[in-house]
Amino acid sequence: MLTDDSERETGMPETSRNARREMIDVNDAVRIMNVTMPTIWKSVASGKFPKPVKIVGQTTRCFSDEVAGFLADLSESREEGDKKARTKTDGLNQW
Repeated sequence: MLTDDSERETGMPETSRNARREMIDVNDAVRIMNVTMPTIWKSVASGKFPKPVKIVGQTTRCFSDEVAGFLADLSESREEGDKKARTKTDGLNQW
């Protein structure tokens, strides 16, 4: 359901049209992640890392919020793994 005149004209909510997402070069993502370019592309192919966007020619960019989200997910999964490891070692301490 369309709610305002601008949405009727464009078919997009006002917030969607005005929202800007920062993009970074894939090389910057490599530096941020401290991995190699082949590692990034393997991670993209396996669906683990967000797919970059080809802008023009050989210009490829990543959305910075997606890279940040990827890193946050890694951090969360590491913390969950640490909790599981502590639980297993706690059981060993009972012996």
